[in-house]
Amino acid sequence: MPIRLSGMMSGLDTDTLIKGIMDAERFKNKRVSDKQTLLTWKQDKWKELNTKLYKLYTDELSKVKMQGNYLTKKASPADNKILDVKANNNAPAGTHAIKVIELASAKFVTGEKINSSEGVSSNTKLTELGIADATLINFKYKGKEVTLDVNANTTMQELVDKAKSIGLNANFDNTQKRLFISSKDSGIENDFEINTTTSLLTAPKREVYDLVDYSSLSLDNKNKVDKNLSILRSTTSTETAKNKAINELNNFAIKKSERDVDKTIAEDVRLRSDEIKDIERNLIRGEVMQREIILLKEAARKEGKSEEEIDAINEMSISTEERERIEGLQDVEIGKSSTRLENAVKKVIADTIQEEKDKADGGLYEIKSDEAVLNLNGKINNYINMGDESPTQTSGILENIGLGASAKVVEAQDAVFMLNNAEMTSSSNNVTVNGLSLTLKTVGDTNITVSSDADAVYDNIKNFVNSYNEILKEMNALHNAELVKGYAPLSDEEKEQMTESQIEKWETKIQDSILRRDDGLGSLINVMRNALNTSIEIDGKRYSLSSLGITTSSDYTERGLLHIQGDEDFPKYSGGQNKLREMLEEDPEKLMKIMTGITSDLYDSMNEKMKAIPNMRSALTFYNDKTMTKQITDYGKEVSKLEKKLIALENKYYKQFAAMETAMAKLQSQSSALASMLGMNTNNNNQ
Repeated sequence: MPIRLSGMMSGLDTDTLIKGIMDAERFKNKRVSDKQTLLTWKQDKWKELNTKLYKLYTDELSKVKMQGNYLTKKASPADNKILDVKANNNAPAGTHAIKVIELASAKFVTGEKINSSEGVSSNTKLTELGIADATLINFKYKGKEVTLDVNANTTMQELVDKAKSIGLNANFDNTQKRLFISSKDSGIENDFEINTTTSLLTAPKREVYDLVDYSSLSLDNKNKVDKNLSILRSTTSTETAKNKAINELNNFAIKKSERDVDKTIAEDVRLRSDEIKDIERNLIRGEVMQREIILLKEAARKEGKSEEEIDAINEMSISTEERERIEGLQDVEIGKSSTRLENAVKKVIADTIQEEKDKADGGLYEIKSDEAVLNLNGKINNYINMGDESPTQTSGILENIGLGASAKVVEAQDAVFMLNNAEMTSSSNNVTVNGLSLTLKTVGDTNITVSSDADAVYDNIKNFVNSYNEILKEMNALHNAELVKGYAPLSDEEKEQMTESQIEKWETKIQDSILRRDDGLGSLINVMRNALNTSIEIDGKRYSLSSLGITTSSDYTERGLLHIQGDEDFPKYSGGQNKLREMLEEDPEKLMKIMTGITSDLYDSMNEKMKAIPNMRSALTFYNDKTMTKQITDYGKEVSKLEKKLIALENKYYKQFAAMETAMAKLQSQSSALASMLGMNTNNNNQ
């Protein structure tokens, strides 16, 4: 903001004068800004109302218009210790006999405690527990099969991970020293097997494993390697699939060769680590010396020494005492820089690795990658060309890890039950049969009683009435709000003179009346009320909501709120006859036709009200949101233009007042000159 010095000649308070003029002009602009603010508040109020209307439309109204919700059944067992039950709409009414013979269970294997003088944990190597190198531990589950190829470094955790990779639950308890393996789902179809084998293919496969660094790969990548080797052994694999498998294996080998080169370079550099650290130490010494020389020069400058004397201060000119002090500081700094020294070595390693990678041809990385691919392809050929791949079964090996004959096994089992004397089975204890959802809990006999759930239907209708009343009451209040006069959005200056609570109260007053007599809201209220005031014909007779005891009050101030006669939650009408409950019990089908017919009219009417209109309204919206958004944007543009005009007008006034001041200054100067000349002439005449 420019600094203006005005009124110096005229003595006028120019800033106050111009501010008064501009405040009057800004008042005109505020009317446009107020329109934008009011429309924004109106849009916000509609958004809030739209959310509630859409919930009524998709939730409570949708439930009472769907015939399926009037066919609700309820079921209860005579003994809920045996089972829990829920009835679907198609469950046959009546009493059903059920006998639970067996419960479904998953297979659980709890290993025998592993005793070892060395102690056992998830990191223990299997070979230390008596599992021979080159043993294959196979897992079969849900049509899948995976194999753990045991080597000298294979751990208990790798066995657990391999079991998990096929979908089993697996864990080694370090405290109990036991393996726990189980299927995730119950039933015979979810049984699993664990066995051990050996194979002639183990040795050539192991050679491939070594070249791709199998032991260091993630479980995911190990599975990829195994899958690719299976593809290469399969007689049904296409050439394309085999080539892709070889390429993926080559990539693993190349990455291993790159890691090997990294390691070699790092080892070579670390042989020179003392030399690298000495260079870094010298850098530290130089930094400390430079810092201290600067401090000495600053001290000399404060002492008032000349620039020549200050410039003469350097590493060679300092005193022996100062040199010894600085050397002490250098030693301290070096002592604190162990991380920096190590990072210097790491940087040289990284730079050397990058230099090697940047070599265009014949670099170490390229040479080693080519060697790795060549070696791998040779080992792959050996693996593919091995004649007999059939594994040889072994026995007794699993005893070493507690999974032999001494392990405790709960076999997989299907649920077996009889419903109305018909025997049935299920792999799960959660069963759906003939419209009944059963949760079997224990063996035993009981009966299940199925009947229409009148309470659920009644509650659905009542929930709809309450929700409809709640939204209609709010809409009526907004549409018939008290007329607010003399209230407009506050300016920033006005807000500064008010407390937060006063501002909130002021704005709430406006916002509560923002939809007063809104045409769109009034039309929607009429549509909703009219839809529920319709009647439908059944067997030649017309029925309305009042036929069900759902009525409106004679009190016009309620403006269409619904009440259920004879219901205690509607106090003024609780003493009347509850026709809704009676028809639910006597003729539920007729009630269903009445309610679905009338509420479908409301549903269709609301659906029509929130259809999209190009450039006016979005889909699923009860107000013209696009029109409002455009108007708000247009008001914003108009406000911006008016503000620019105000700035130009303000500058114009300042220029005009400045011109006046300049003119007055010239006039005063001329007057002074004239007075001076007249004074001189008078003096001359007197002489």
